[in-house]
Amino acid sequence: MAVPNVVGMSKPEAESAITSAGLVVGTTSWTSGDTVPEGCVISQSPAAGAVVDFGSNVELTISRYSGDSQTIAVPDVVGMSQSQVQSALTSAGTGKLSVCLWARWNGQPAVAQGLIAKRNNWGDGSTMWSLEADINTGKLGFFHEASTPFSGDPVLPIGEWTHVAVSFDGTTATFYVDGEPTGSGPFSFPSSTQAAVVFGASEPDGDNPFNGALDDIRFYDQGLSQRQILAAMAGLDIVLPTESKDIRSRREAARTR
Repeated sequence: MAVPNVVGMSKPEAESAITSAGLVVGTTSWTSGDTVPEGCVISQSPAAGAVVDFGSNVELTISRYSGDSQTIAVPDVVGMSQSQVQSALTSAGTGKLSVCLWARWNGQPAVAQGLIAKRNNWGDGSTMWSLEADINTGKLGFFHEASTPFSGDPVLPIGEWTHVAVSFDGTTATFYVDGEPTGSGPFSFPSSTQAAVVFGASEPDGDNPFNGALDDIRFYDQGLSQRQILAAMAGLDIVLPTESKDIRSRREAARTR
């Protein structure tokens, strides 16, 4: 069978075209490209039109940069102190939040697994938000004790790096896996603003640890669009016009250390 031409397509479009042709999406790599929009295919291997066996792999190279688009910027917490991170994750007064990270999961050991949270304990007044894998199914959720927006119930593949993001715009929280929305629902912040920020577990004492590894964890005090999620996934710096001078100066200072 002939390999379809997916150059120029978005990553999801390319993957759909490849699988519809009876082939398998192989290794996906990301690289800078000034002629192809970010998140789109720069090159493929085998090339379009090549005749291969059913079920063969097609490897993709995806663009990390678009020469005809402007870098979007959102305040992140790179270079902030712990107290500054706590302040940012309280939502920096905006009532909004986006969390982006890469996760490599090693499987379900029959316990709930926290990826990241702002949480002291479970129960009223102890959790502001939590990103966690379910104890029985491994399904990912974003929630606190009184609010759980629909996430589409994604489950991380075992042993593969996967990008996970949640964008909360002040009203609705939308879940993304590898840049694609999986579900959304109403959400609101409770009053638990002094809860600790926890990485790789559900609670500050390390309870319910994540069985795997996390990388490139990012926080923003805005609800990101899908395009911005894809930019963060590609490793791009994101900045919004609402970025405060205080946050911007901390970011610039961090880069000069």
